[in-house]
Amino acid sequence: MRMSGKNFNLLVLFCAFFVAAAGISAAEKIPEKFTKRWQFLPKIVAEINQLPVTRDELIQEIYSRYPQIPPPEASNWQLRGVAKSVLDSMMEKMIVLRRMKASGIVPSRELAKEELVNVIEKIPAGKRADFLCRVSRSNEKDPVKVVDELSRDPQAQYDLAREKWIREVVAPYTEITENSIHNYYDHNKMLFNRPERVTISHILIRPERIEKDMKGKFKEKKPPEFYDKLAKERIENIQSRLKKGESFERIASRESHCPSGEFSKGYLGTFAKGGKVRPELQEAAFSLKAGETSGIVKTKHGYHIIRVDDKFPAEFIPFWKAKDDIKEKLRQDKIKRKFKGILTKEKDFLKVRVLL
Repeated sequence: MRMSGKNFNLLVLFCAFFVAAAGISAAEKIPEKFTKRWQFLPKIVAEINQLPVTRDELIQEIYSRYPQIPPPEASNWQLRGVAKSVLDSMMEKMIVLRRMKASGIVPSRELAKEELVNVIEKIPAGKRADFLCRVSRSNEKDPVKVVDELSRDPQAQYDLAREKWIREVVAPYTEITENSIHNYYDHNKMLFNRPERVTISHILIRPERIEKDMKGKFKEKKPPEFYDKLAKERIENIQSRLKKGESFERIASRESHCPSGEFSKGYLGTFAKGGKVRPELQEAAFSLKAGETSGIVKTKHGYHIIRVDDKFPAEFIPFWKAKDDIKEKLRQDKIKRKFKGILTKEKDFLKVRVLL
């Protein structure tokens, strides 16, 4: 059975959050330096039914997502934007939980397990082990263990319950007509003229990151060439370990200096030839076959090792082949509009006021 994009994206998104927030609990004490950086926010950041949402509650939520202390050069205006985004997400979650409860859907470990099993079963057998390893924090490939691991996380429980609620309550009656599918195809022909594409993962070692990590270890300032040499030696060591069979995902999640290492074990996604990916990375990626790993590739960002996870030839997609994907896209667009309408009505009903 073909796995739909919506299920794949859902699992990737909540697993990325799960990895990012791992080990941060609501009871964990937030560093004083972190708290001070957000003190410019008002003491009351929002109201729901005239009940306050406090600055401290918002700071706790920000910390659970972005535990790094903001850099000194970040302005209050920029940080306010981050706070507003997190607050909007908090408000949405409160509203969705309320609507889910009214529909008899409550986040739980049991519900998460059931939903996870359904999603994993739809992944093609040949890609299941790699996918499980990518989304598991412990690089686990056993589906039973991955389900057990992820179903324990409250954020995963919420994300899966939310998907179930959208599927069973919001999505029904969002019919897409044959005429609307044809219209979309006819007016977006360029979207179906696809160049050669490649799906890649990578490991990145940045000289600047090594310099930052070693700050204060030397009495005299070292030149950039010193840290470049250390970065090259480190990537060469990683290359050697990969050749000996060490897990690409494990190394990426623990040692890569790209955020993709922490959030998706090096997975970068699918890119078209001639797209926005660095030319050096493109040249290496498109010269490899699916499953092959590159040598060391240097860019302005540092030293990379690339793995090609899949390759797709250039093609023009005929209507019969694009039809199902178009229908799903139009359906998802319709669901999003319906979901946004529900949020707007609920905010009005609950008299939600954002005070940032």
